[in-house]
Amino acid sequence: PLKEKYRNDIYRYEKPMLIIANRYNTEWDGPPVSYFSIEILDKMITSLKDQYQIIYNRPQTKDIVNDNSIIYDLNELNWLKESHPQVLYLSDMFDENKIGANNFNHFQLCVYANCENFISIHGGTATLASYFNGKNLILSKKGPEHYFNCYQKFYPQFSGADIYHAKTESELLKYVSQLF
Repeated sequence: PLKEKYRNDIYRYEKPMLIIANRYNTEWDGPPVSYFSIEILDKMITSLKDQYQIIYNRPQTKDIVNDNSIIYDLNELNWLKESHPQVLYLSDMFDENKIGANNFNHFQLCVYANCENFISIHGGTATLASYFNGKNLILSKKGPEHYFNCYQKFYPQFSGADIYHAKTESELLKYVSQLF
């Protein structure tokens, strides 16, 4: 029960939280496949920023353990800070570490525990977000999760979260407008 264990009074905001968990790295020994581009981020943030305190999470190499994937630079962080300064960046929040977390993973647990709304990418970002109840909208264009119906059968079992699977950017944006 990660939500109950890590829930806290430090990471709370006037508006409900929404965590956008992105990644931009090699997949299956090839280039990135499923990720939120700057264009998609802009559309999502523009439509959601008035209703939610958006927190953007894209861990950098310094934050997480290497899993043999090359993390590329999407060049979205400066853009994000300039275009949407109201969006909080999880790595910046960790630099402050008001809760005294032991490491970045511990910190993610503390912030995620106070959130009910997630938009994530397949793999580790989607898995982590699925452990905290609420809604998790996952962009996954391909992968073994599709074949095994993991988003319908497996991921909801982590915490009882409502899992929504978008296979394309247009489907993702449709879900964003319906769910959030």
